[in-house]
Amino acid sequence: MAYLDLAAYSYSIPTATVILLLVFFSKYIYRLTFHPLARFPGPKLAAATNLYGASIDLLTSGSYVKEFPALHEKYGPVIRVWPNHLHFRDIGVYDE
Repeated sequence: MAYLDLAAYSYSIPTATVILLLVFFSKYIYRLTFHPLARFPGPKLAAATNLYGASIDLLTSGSYVKEFPALHEKYGPVIRVWPNHLHFRDIGVYDE
């Protein structure tokens, strides 16, 4: 009867974990610094992940979309609300 030799896999799980963490961190660094939308203001967590909007929707009684006017007051007429999305206060700003 064959048995599974776990000693052969002892280095692969930590190595895979480190590689996975490096991939996630490099993606977040890219989104915050090198992404084409990185120059637009907004919450850094919203620029890096979708967790900012999800946390407002799930942990508060409000809605993330209803927070946009307050974010516009803080950051200006154009804000980065998700990693790949911008929100404009009015359509006239879009052409600028």
